[in-house]
Amino acid sequence: MQSLENIMLITDLDGTLLPSSKEISAADAAAISQFRAKGGKFAIATGRTLQAAQRYINKLKPNIPVILFNGAAIYDPVSEKWLYTEKLPADAVAVTRQVLDAFPDVSAEIPRTDGTYVARMTPYEKEHLEICQVEPILAEPEEIPEGWLKVLFAIAPERMPDLIAYFAAQNWDCADFVQSEARFYEMLPKGATKGSALRLYRTLCGAENWKITAAGDFDNDLEMLRAADISACPSNAQPCVKKIVDIQLTQSCETNAIAELIHHITKSLEVHSMDEMTKKQLQATACRIRMGVVEGTYHAKSGHPGGSLSICDTLTYLYFAKMHVDPKQPEMADRDRLVLSKGHCAPALYSTLAERGFFPKEELKSLRHIGAMLQGHPCIHIPGVDMSSGSLGQGISAACGMALAGKLDSASYKVYTILGDGEIEEGQVWEAAMFANQYHLDNLVAIVDNNGLQIDGKLSEVCSPEPIPEKFEAFGWHVIRMDAHDFDSIDAAMQEAESIVGKPVAIIQKSVKGKGVSFMENQVGWHGKAPNQAEYEQAMAELTAQLKELEG
Repeated sequence: MQSLENIMLITDLDGTLLPSSKEISAADAAAISQFRAKGGKFAIATGRTLQAAQRYINKLKPNIPVILFNGAAIYDPVSEKWLYTEKLPADAVAVTRQVLDAFPDVSAEIPRTDGTYVARMTPYEKEHLEICQVEPILAEPEEIPEGWLKVLFAIAPERMPDLIAYFAAQNWDCADFVQSEARFYEMLPKGATKGSALRLYRTLCGAENWKITAAGDFDNDLEMLRAADISACPSNAQPCVKKIVDIQLTQSCETNAIAELIHHITKSLEVHSMDEMTKKQLQATACRIRMGVVEGTYHAKSGHPGGSLSICDTLTYLYFAKMHVDPKQPEMADRDRLVLSKGHCAPALYSTLAERGFFPKEELKSLRHIGAMLQGHPCIHIPGVDMSSGSLGQGISAACGMALAGKLDSASYKVYTILGDGEIEEGQVWEAAMFANQYHLDNLVAIVDNNGLQIDGKLSEVCSPEPIPEKFEAFGWHVIRMDAHDFDSIDAAMQEAESIVGKPVAIIQKSVKGKGVSFMENQVGWHGKAPNQAEYEQAMAELTAQLKELEG
């Protein structure tokens, strides 16, 4: 297993880690302890005050700062210091007074760093304080010193809609308001959420390079889940939470959901140790596929070798280590599908299919010839080709349709699609991205070949779609970054993609255009130009030497 040194887990308390008894289960406590012992960084993010969270801090022993007051503060339990606090404006006093006057059955709990004040005691407030083991200071709003971190209004669940409607009618803009439980409605400093605190946390706590997994169950956890690298929720989470997370746990807060999540994290870090022999075999196969690309484009006297060579390793892994396909039954119903959305890179797909045994390698020499089977862009009549493609942006749309059909049929197959980084400048790509998120197509994996070059020049100078990962994340996809020419990286990315539930996966692969042929690498001119005889001979000599070394 990889080190947990840069792995952070931050979880909400009530409804996520804490069951209705408010006692942490032995299984969850043990899993957290083992996670920390293996180098993992553990924290909590809660709406509770320090006083109300202290017994859980004492039991769980977070080894990094925690988020309190629903994002209004970050506290380091190790040094016992406040690292950040965001306070409500003075207007909060008048707002609180107005709400108390309008609702005789509502209480107002006002936490500060020095303790918890209560402006009106009600049965719900009393129960809450007893559960949290907090001794309050009773005072009127006007008597409480400034430095309010939030206000927690408690009311009977059946009265909550009336309270929310009242707040909405006032149009108060001095603070933000959020429901945090069935009976709690909170007034928070403007812009303060668990998510804003987590984003600040990255720089404040030196967590820029940590891989952060966040777990939550309620509305007030949404921004934190979006800010994390990986998001998860227990089975009891609200529908709005389940809709956006990467991982929907099978267990609830009552049945050790966090222990399940920690097991998932550690399992995902297990090195799927690709032995050196297997790796060399894949490298040799990729080399032969590159030779097929050069062979095909040379005999065609046209074609697109640059972008074809950059995806050969990915195609090799998919067809020789991952996808369920059978050259003898190219149309079997339960096969995995691949749509080459960057269809002009057909030479790579054709060479891969020939190497896999879908048709003879001799066919490559007739690429683009009149009457030949292999034309300039993939055609569905070719054995092993799942979709005709070529018009940029349309392949991913077809892949979405295939994935949705699989969902409707309860089929087990996966759909993979490969796009160019220049291709994603097409608007249709983002329509497909919205569609895939809308229908939770977790059987779809889109691989963006990020080689940085397109037909007219550098991606950054033509019409940059960067930042690519953040754009897919904004469209609701789970994003993985991958080295396109490292089989360990490819293997890890594909394994992670396999584990994602409830949302589509985008793999952004960093690649080299023209990979494997020295004079073609990172040269935009080889986007759509065939090698002449001298270039063909040099390219084949280089690839033959690489193959000999791999097979030697």
